[in-house]
Amino acid sequence: MHILVDGYNISLKKGTGIETYARKLVATIKEKNHKCSILYDFPSYPVRSKNPILDEILLFDAIDKSHEKFRSKQFNAKYKCIIQLMKSIILPLKPRQFKKFTYVNHKIFESRLLPSDIVMNLPDLYYISIIYFKIFKKLMKIKLEGVDIAHWTYPLPIRAVNAKNIYTIHDLVPLKLPNTTLDDKQYHYRLIQEICRKADHIITVSEHSKNDICSTFDVPENFISNTYQVTDFSDSPTPENDEKHGSLIRKLYGLKYKEYFVAIGAIEPKKNYQRLFEAYMSADIQKPLAVIGPLGWSYKKELDLLRRSETNKRRKGIAKNQQIVRLGYVPREHLKTIIKGAVALVFPSLYEGFGLPVLEAMQLGTPVIASNAASIPEIGGDAPLYVNPYSSESIEKALIRVCREPELRNEMSSKGLEKAKKFSFKWYSKRINEIYESVLK
Repeated sequence: MHILVDGYNISLKKGTGIETYARKLVATIKEKNHKCSILYDFPSYPVRSKNPILDEILLFDAIDKSHEKFRSKQFNAKYKCIIQLMKSIILPLKPRQFKKFTYVNHKIFESRLLPSDIVMNLPDLYYISIIYFKIFKKLMKIKLEGVDIAHWTYPLPIRAVNAKNIYTIHDLVPLKLPNTTLDDKQYHYRLIQEICRKADHIITVSEHSKNDICSTFDVPENFISNTYQVTDFSDSPTPENDEKHGSLIRKLYGLKYKEYFVAIGAIEPKKNYQRLFEAYMSADIQKPLAVIGPLGWSYKKELDLLRRSETNKRRKGIAKNQQIVRLGYVPREHLKTIIKGAVALVFPSLYEGFGLPVLEAMQLGTPVIASNAASIPEIGGDAPLYVNPYSSESIEKALIRVCREPELRNEMSSKGLEKAKKFSFKWYSKRINEIYESVLK
């Protein structure tokens, strides 16, 4: 069986939950000894002379180039993008294949290019496909050689004409909570609708998301499979004992082991940081709150709260252990250590298709304070202490309880470890393989 996986999120320098999903999916394909190809869209256009060495050089040269900046600065790149779009209207585009790299020292890119049997590249594919769909309201066709299944890990407006097409739809956040994302809602609705019409099968990551998709787009239940998700923490090392944990966290981030709360996610409306910050500042607890994640959008209120908090602390001489600490982006190997060293993860998100940080924390034995909304109770079971995400007071009370009750923390930790066992890689791998086999029948 030959499976192609899109590289839409895989090649990002700073990972996302969908990137983690794609990485574990590829690990599953390799574990089952299926042939695996990854399709990237690096802005590397083949030379007319068909020089394989130069093509290889141009591919690796393009990996670190931002598509938008690259196109805006180079007229030639814009021109080639337009040509690609025009070609796609006439015939399905065909990616260039690289079965092995023989010239460039590619080891420095190993963390960005996953192990695969074949690397494929179709320049600016994902950018062009969006334009194509907005113009024609159809999925853009591409032609793949020898591929049995194209598995799209994100709702992309692309369809392989000579393979089965499986799409993973993680959630319907832009439609269920339209005010919390910047997505073009009309585009997103029409895209999911068209994918539901054209796909050979759809995968999602929770029963909650499955129900949303079925009810919104009138899709039969047997056409959608829920596989849940697994973490990649087992792939990255963690210091062996508490002393090493504490040393690493303190040296790199100034945090004391088991003496801080942690919140994970981009600062944007969906993640509900405004109410979390209000709750934390009202709780007046003696442990800092470490915030991991980039600035998303519409974060002015959250930043204003942070500035006000810092101003008040300077005026009143409040201790360092009563502050909100923004860490920004953190590498995956450090993220694991920070979560393990926290007194609790706080995750009051308004809506999640899965809620990967909840599983990550439970897997590490870290107590979880979580929202009672969407799929989160489905993933957390009876392990987290749940809060009403629309109530700062509810979040505040949970922070105080977890901070003051060690017995509660121990109970939450034990229940979390037990619940996390249900999201095993073995079960996930078996489920994915069963879906692949059924689609090919």
